[in-house]
Amino acid sequence: VAVVAGVVRQGLRIGILTGIGLAQTGEFSFVLAEAAAPSGLLDDSLSQIFIAGSICTLIATPFLVQLAPRLIWKLGGMLDSQPDVAEAPKNDVDEIAEHVIIIGYGLAGKTLARILKVSKIEYRILEQNPALHAEAQSSQEPALFGDATRASILERAGVRRAKVVSIAINDHAATRRCIAAIRDIAPQVPIIVRARYVRDLDDLFARGATEVVAEEFESTIDLFNKVLRVFEVPQQTIVQFSDAMRMERYEFMRESSEIPLDPWLAEVLQDISSEWLEVPWNSSQERSLVDLAIRAQTGASVLAVRRQDATTPNPPADFVIRAGDALLVLASPTELRQLRELLARIE
Repeated sequence: VAVVAGVVRQGLRIGILTGIGLAQTGEFSFVLAEAAAPSGLLDDSLSQIFIAGSICTLIATPFLVQLAPRLIWKLGGMLDSQPDVAEAPKNDVDEIAEHVIIIGYGLAGKTLARILKVSKIEYRILEQNPALHAEAQSSQEPALFGDATRASILERAGVRRAKVVSIAINDHAATRRCIAAIRDIAPQVPIIVRARYVRDLDDLFARGATEVVAEEFESTIDLFNKVLRVFEVPQQTIVQFSDAMRMERYEFMRESSEIPLDPWLAEVLQDISSEWLEVPWNSSQERSLVDLAIRAQTGASVLAVRRQDATTPNPPADFVIRAGDALLVLASPTELRQLRELLARIE
């Protein structure tokens, strides 16, 4: 373990984890021992000791790997005593403020950086994987090389003056230590964390995360969003329902399937909301609002009509609707479906 930890150039924490993962005797060693015995390289006594020791390492490794994150957590003081490895000059980060700190330059970190760049929002990237750090530098990204679980690295990134910190790494133990280190330095800064598994959600909130994006839950939300769109539920209603699920910390999806949907969440799906609806017919026929009798037949209210670049708010009853117009309607999901059917029947 000590040899591997010293060779790995990604910080002591990653080195120890790697060393523990490689510490066991490989199965190929049994083949070598079997070949060495007839040649007199191993006597019977030493051969038995070798085999017993190899079996012990194979049995112990799964338990050591499971305990490794806790071991690293206990070694926090030792890790923080290691020399800094951040490569950016100190003057590059001293004056930055109201910026975003992106911890992890994987797919999520890269995408967030691209969006922030287009939005002209300042940010700093922290990455301790040499390959990813080199990739960020080659893309002219403001990246620091270092372990974001260490207070000194976070200070170099200007965490005290940051607007928000985004943590998008796959190491749950490291994520927890990042949150703890950030909270020690900047208790008020919002921390948005990406979590892969449901089981990590409560733990991350308890340790100080402001928001946790759970991949398992978000994929489910995306799934029912697409299904609801097929049934023409208003987009605003879908967004409100999704936001409500997140606000409740995915509580409904974490409960037993036998527990019904909370009544107030069910009401969100039936709430009246506004939606732009394009007039579908392609003929030259024109109909006024009073002729269509939208309110009488569907219960929906027309708030505005958009025609090319002009918008008419609160159109009068004799306002003529043409092909290609877009109607801003106030309706429930059921009323919106009825309105779509009404417009589809017009010849």
